Amino acid sequence: MRNSTTNPGTQASKMSFHNLSISVLKVGRQLAGFLVVAAFFSACFKEETPVPAHSPGSVTTAKVNLGSDYRYQVFFSLSKDSAVSQNLKTDWDISFDAQPGAQTVYLNSAKFMFAARGLTEANGAGDTTGFYLKKRWDAANTPDSLAIGNKYDANVNFVIDLGLNELGLSAGLKTLRILSADDQKYQIEYANIDGSQKQTASVLRDTNYARMYFSFKTNQTVSIEPPKRAWDLVFTQYLHTFYEPYTPYLVTGVIINPYNTTTAADSSGIFPQINQSFANKLDFTPAPEGIGFSWKSFSDSNYKLKPNITYLVKTSASEYYKLHFIDFYNDKGVKGNPTFEYQRL
Repeated sequence: MRNSTTNPGTQASKMSFHNLSISVLKVGRQLAGFLVVAAFFSACFKEETPVPAHSPGSVTTAKVNLGSDYRYQVFFSLSKDSAVSQNLKTDWDISFDAQPGAQTVYLNSAKFMFAARGLTEANGAGDTTGFYLKKRWDAANTPDSLAIGNKYDANVNFVIDLGLNELGLSAGLKTLRILSADDQKYQIEYANIDGSQKQTASVLRDTNYARMYFSFKTNQTVSIEPPKRAWDLVFTQYLHTFYEPYTPYLVTGVIINPYNTTTAADSSGIFPQINQSFANKLDFTPAPEGIGFSWKSFSDSNYKLKPNITYLVKTSASEYYKLHFIDFYNDKGVKGNPTFEYQRL
């Protein structure tokens, strides 16, 4: 009778397989534990959204013509490398935030406009007593520092100084009331200062735009700025507030698109070296005057540029650009022609 024996090689194989199985189970448990820990930390920390890899654009030189008397407002698109809209600064008087729920009304500060609120209305005419002591202007172009404000009151009567016309002469006074501001439209009532020609108008909201514009001269809504996703900067005159002494002053500069556009500035004078990594370390702000007018100075009857100041712009399309100004005159020596270099990062 043959004895039943076990082949040593077979037994060793079974033991090896058994040990391997135990090892696999241990590794599996360790891996599972690692995945649980990883999931925990993933839930605790905010996920970062990396900037998509891309090649920087080439350095582009652009020139904007505002006219020697700064009569134009020019809306510029960095991605399109062009001015996408231009208008006379006297083409409009007041503008309205077009976004749902907003009640903000802006004066055209490029015309040197002012307003005074709370003045009584006697015999249908605006009472201008104390107007020049109570008048306000749109300081810094922000909703919380406006002459009319960002919340309407149908009981408040404003006296509006229409600023200067095309010839630099006074454009006169108007009375204004904001009757309503719902998600479809603004309703306004306005008249001459003596109460004559009182009328109402509706300014419809279009959320494809940042603001809607109105002209007292034409008594209707006017087309001024392009759709809010189609531009980044507007070159224009506007009122800036100086504090020593406290006074408004008409300056020429750049206001950024209020729709999802932010800026930062660097004065190290290293424009060629500034890249996306450098930009990511800066603090960006939505302040309308993030670029403003201080890229130039005035002395000895001439404007002098400050090319060492680099401005970083994050557009509504989340693209980053750097730019700096290199001239304010055209090739004939006429002012009002800002020239700047810029590059997509």
